[in-house]
Amino acid sequence: MVNLQPQSREPELSTKNATKANSVSPRADGAKGKNLQEQSVTSPSPKKSQRPQQPESVRFYTRLWAFVLVVEFVHQVLNIALALWDPSELQAQAASSIEESGQAISESLLNFGVYGSIVLMGLISVLLLGLLATMLYLLNKQHKRAGLARRMLFFFGLYFTFRLVVIFGSSGNPLSEIPEVFYIIDGNLQVLVGVAAVLTLIFGGRNETLDYTGELERMRQMEQELRAEQERRAQKKKEKQAKKQAEREARNSGKSEDAQKAQKTSQDAER
Repeated sequence: MVNLQPQSREPELSTKNATKANSVSPRADGAKGKNLQEQSVTSPSPKKSQRPQQPESVRFYTRLWAFVLVVEFVHQVLNIALALWDPSELQAQAASSIEESGQAISESLLNFGVYGSIVLMGLISVLLLGLLATMLYLLNKQHKRAGLARRMLFFFGLYFTFRLVVIFGSSGNPLSEIPEVFYIIDGNLQVLVGVAAVLTLIFGGRNETLDYTGELERMRQMEQELRAEQERRAQKKKEKQAKKQAEREARNSGKSEDAQKAQKTSQDAER
């Protein structure tokens, strides 16, 4: 009996260890499942396919236009501020035009019209800059209207270039109360805008930019369509010429047959 007791305890211990292992294993499995769920949640999602990288000329073009818009906005704000600071020149012009028309107007109404025109012109300038910024955004995003945006920006680039040429012949009002340094700053801003606009004309006319906006592909399609139309016209012309030649040959063959018949009838008559 003494020797049998230890042997009977060993299976009991093994069964207890098995039950403990079975009780622990579901917890371990649950922890593993949670870790897997956390890893699946925290795992980074695959990145979306990015747009093709912009050509170098397009990058320079967009940055130059962004610089033009920012500097032009500062110029417009400064121009409005200077006009509101000393509107004497505008008041004199308005008064002279009213005198020429022969109408009488009060000074308060005159001032109201001058200040209103200054604010209105400033709003129009800001709206135009907003339109140009929208066109630049469409071109940068390679929108389907990118070609139209580039052409509009090209037009305003010509305008800023022409203004650069004109500004060298202009001068500030010597009777104005505004310090001359503000006119110098405003003139330098316009020069910066004009020089940047010239560069936009250069980079905007390159084949890389035209290909990016899709205009080069449209030009190629137009050339292909034009060539196809020319080939169609040439083919039709050849067909008409061949038809006319066939009609002439048929007429000549008909005349020759008639002549042969006439000869035969004349020979038969002589016989």
